[in-house]
Amino acid sequence: MGQTTEHDFTLPTGHRMHYRKVGNGPPVVLIHGLIASSFSWRFNLPALAQHFTCYAVDLLGMGDAERPSGVDVSPRGLAEGLVAFLKAQSGGPWSIIGTSHGGAVAIWLARLARAAGLELNRLVLSAPANPWSQHGRRLAPFAAHPISRAVVKASRWAYIPVRRMTFSRMYGDRRLITKETLAGYARPLKIKGTVPHCLDLLKNWVRNVDELEGVMRGIDVPTLLVWGTKDRLVYFSSAQRMLETIPDARLLKIEGAGHLPYEERPEEWNAAVVPFLRDAH
Repeated sequence: MGQTTEHDFTLPTGHRMHYRKVGNGPPVVLIHGLIASSFSWRFNLPALAQHFTCYAVDLLGMGDAERPSGVDVSPRGLAEGLVAFLKAQSGGPWSIIGTSHGGAVAIWLARLARAAGLELNRLVLSAPANPWSQHGRRLAPFAAHPISRAVVKASRWAYIPVRRMTFSRMYGDRRLITKETLAGYARPLKIKGTVPHCLDLLKNWVRNVDELEGVMRGIDVPTLLVWGTKDRLVYFSSAQRMLETIPDARLLKIEGAGHLPYEERPEEWNAAVVPFLRDAH
């Protein structure tokens, strides 16, 4: 697998993104979900790095990246920053992996990268945010409401029980949630500016996910959708609409897994994703 190295990258906005790099071979960029970081891919990087050069990013406002205010944090805005990041790296063609909110960013990245002259191979979307899952459409406006924002900001240590409660919904089998997992996800939340940033992401959530339908129709690379059948955050039922919308898409369902199949059932996830990506070479 090789040694994992940590790097910073200055985006065109002047703000600092962070990423982990490991492996050798064709390049793959991995994009985490909301209130997460490159830590999310800890069970997948060893398998992927045997065949690919992996760039696991920390998006602005999360992980070890800078937490600026007043910047475009829409999926398109974040994807535009990643286009600059990919163009600054050597090698290609690129494959893209994104999960949840990071899946929405990955969808935009797949569209924008082509226009920027980047060659793409494959796209993997693990339970991506999309217009047809109703849970986020109901929850995001509530979370972004000024009263909700004030309560969250006033509760400095609220992330501890919230993180436990959230993870109880993210896993299909709650017994698989470890103390190490909770600690790894909680660490970035302690950094000042993380929670306000995440609340900013939710301000225009409905509008941003509604835009994705049109963007998906223009994706021109083979796409693998990966979904846990017990996903309580981005409903498995929405996968069918995505299959009908993305021109060249296929679906892998992981029975009994929740919203994070890549860490709840990493062996099964890796066994499907690695061959899919390798088929492009």
